[in-house]
Amino acid sequence: MKSRDLGEIWDDQLSFNRNFFPAPITFDDRSKQTKEYALHLISEVDELLRQTAWKMHRGKGTVQENRAAVKDELTDIFKYWISLCIVWGVSPESALDDYWRKSMVVRQRYAEEYMMSLEGPSAIIDIDNVLADYTTGFLDWCSKEYPQMKVLIQSFMLTHKGAEMPYFMATDFHLDEGVWQEVKHRFRTSGGKLNLPVIEGAKEFLHALKERDMKIILLTSRPIDRYPNIYTDTLEWLQKNELPYDFVWWSTEKHEAILMKGIRHSVRFAVDDNFEYAIKMAHCSIRTYLMQPRFIGDNNGRVIEPNLLSVSTFKRILELEFNI
Repeated sequence: MKSRDLGEIWDDQLSFNRNFFPAPITFDDRSKQTKEYALHLISEVDELLRQTAWKMHRGKGTVQENRAAVKDELTDIFKYWISLCIVWGVSPESALDDYWRKSMVVRQRYAEEYMMSLEGPSAIIDIDNVLADYTTGFLDWCSKEYPQMKVLIQSFMLTHKGAEMPYFMATDFHLDEGVWQEVKHRFRTSGGKLNLPVIEGAKEFLHALKERDMKIILLTSRPIDRYPNIYTDTLEWLQKNELPYDFVWWSTEKHEAILMKGIRHSVRFAVDDNFEYAIKMAHCSIRTYLMQPRFIGDNNGRVIEPNLLSVSTFKRILELEFNI
């Protein structure tokens, strides 16, 4: 018999499910149906376990191997899993894409957790507004998704052209804080970070580090605790833009992450656009470059205080580090 594709399986399960539940419309509908299917799935997993000798206190031979029964339980689990996908609008194509994206994340996490030491010099590099042009990307996204903000965004960008870009807030666009948080929430959950432009020179800079046998650790404060999808979006963005790196670490206390992982001795320098993070790393005796691409002239390489230098280009960092 020719195997049916996933689309047919999805359609068959959907047709059967409609005997019990209507198509969910609201979040409350999806929550209720999720509870029902999840409980049934848990029950089927329990049935699967009963087909194995998993209990320590069961005597040998109390359960005989029955592969046909195991396959039956696995099929029931699969059907309830598909039902949950249907409730949340996950298509067969999306499920396959998500599998490969999640596989990439799991492998990355494994590399992070089991890395015991770093051999050779390493560089700590931030992502947003260092490698990724978060400011431009986010405001472009807002202009498309919220046309009513477009004029205010253009005015904001013009006002700060050629100067340090401040962290923009709700008041900059005449929005109340609740609406502003919803805008940022939508950006983070809709894959907005997947389409951020790469800052000019970033790719070449990373390749220059690899050519000099530097380990590249990307240390970002992106909020993956609240938005787990950002983990996957970040890795996919790096892969899509062919940006070389060795590890991605996540922390809102970057200097502490470096010290706790015991790699301080191997860190040659760090690059960040946030003064608070940069100054804390500098105070740990890590030479830190505060990236301010809109600043030019004398600022490009200016020493702010011991171990902290302000730069506007990656080229300047390479000049100071490697005399190139």
